[in-house]
Amino acid sequence: MNVPPKEQYIAAFFRCERAIKGRLKILLAHHAFPGHTATATQLAEAVGYPNHSAVNLNYGLLARRVCEEMGLRAEDIGGQPTDWLATFTDLIPSEGQGHVALKLHDNVVKALEDLGWVGP
Repeated sequence: MNVPPKEQYIAAFFRCERAIKGRLKILLAHHAFPGHTATATQLAEAVGYPNHSAVNLNYGLLARRVCEEMGLRAEDIGGQPTDWLATFTDLIPSEGQGHVALKLHDNVVKALEDLGWVGP
């Protein structure tokens, strides 16, 4: 998947900020992890969700909303509705833990920082 440019994320985040406000805490918490990499279980603990499933659902809905704001469709990102999160992250196998870690794309990191929503 081609990761959208930082400016496209900035514009989409800005335009739909009110609509994503409740779920934005996942993305901001994700940014705070070392290397901007965390498992869904770690994110759930960080934002007070009951489990990784709640993070997967809400993070996916957040990503979908931002993608739609950028004019992207499921076909543009891999063809599956479950692929929305790929616009925010790469999947990285966690050795020996049986989990997959999510690493934020650099363009998402830079967009959040340029918006002033997080520190560098």
